[in-house]
Amino acid sequence: MNLAGINFVENNVFPLTNLPIYQASLEFSPNFFEQFSPTHDGFGNLKSTSNKRKNEFIAGRLCVKQAFINMGVHPKPIPVTADGAPLWPEEIVGSISHTNNFAFSALARKKEISGLGIDTEAWIDKKRIKNVVEFVATKKETNWLKRQTLSKKIKLFTLLFSAKESVYKYFYSLTKTSIDFEDLEITIEENPANQFRFKLLKNLSVEFSKGYEGTGWYEHDLHRVYTLTL
Repeated sequence: MNLAGINFVENNVFPLTNLPIYQASLEFSPNFFEQFSPTHDGFGNLKSTSNKRKNEFIAGRLCVKQAFINMGVHPKPIPVTADGAPLWPEEIVGSISHTNNFAFSALARKKEISGLGIDTEAWIDKKRIKNVVEFVATKKETNWLKRQTLSKKIKLFTLLFSAKESVYKYFYSLTKTSIDFEDLEITIEENPANQFRFKLLKNLSVEFSKGYEGTGWYEHDLHRVYTLTL
């Protein structure tokens, strides 16, 4: 894929200058995929899928390519596994996310960062929250959300949802094992560092057992929320 003419977002989503993470993001139009050859990077496998999925795939792979360039590494093709997950080079950890015509990727060298997960979500409206909260939030999280005002609940539930997605990707990058929303408990810390805490509620591996805790980061703007777990 030629990156000429692709307008990547100028600033990093996460301004973590002290960590060796390489990011790239872009906003794309509804017919973005039409300017690319279907033979590139597995795009041919998407011929029967929707235009939305084609856009997401291409935009995500473009972000990965730019993130490699930002890392100072020649971009490498990223095939997909049988279940559709990106298959990263042995020495690289990476993650891709997209929502509502926006794509985002982050990469790191495995010798510097062992696991990585990112997510981005458009703000979730109150109707959807009502429909999905029981499948996303634990009892403790649900009780916490009930104590919030409506406007704050929209912000915090979207952040909660995105945080669980990024933590899921983080653990999957390390263990290749899937977990469910109910297997994680998130604590949102509204502080200048924009951090959240997560706790594992089941045994995942010898290293990651029930009760394991860690930290993630979040950012947000008028359109969406972004989360990162390392």
